[in-house]
Amino acid sequence: MVLSKQHKLNLIRDILNSHHLDGAASAREYEQLHRSTESLMSEMADEPLNGTLEAIHQYSRQGMQLKAYDTHLSDNKENFQSWLNQLQ
Repeated sequence: MVLSKQHKLNLIRDILNSHHLDGAASAREYEQLHRSTESLMSEMADEPLNGTLEAIHQYSRQGMQLKAYDTHLSDNKENFQSWLNQLQ
């Protein structure tokens, strides 16, 4: 099933919201964020959200390389709300 841009944005928001509120993450969530942001960046090359998507893409790439996520989540705590606001 192919996801629309809106579905991908909703998925990204849901995962980020979960990371923000729960303070927990999984490798699969980071992988999904990575795939979704990468796909959206290619679809939305010249749109204003690209900077935000790139930052989330970096966040997910870093998270995919970790075994424990607590520090990574706390280091990005302030970013979550900003990213969520920008994706609205």
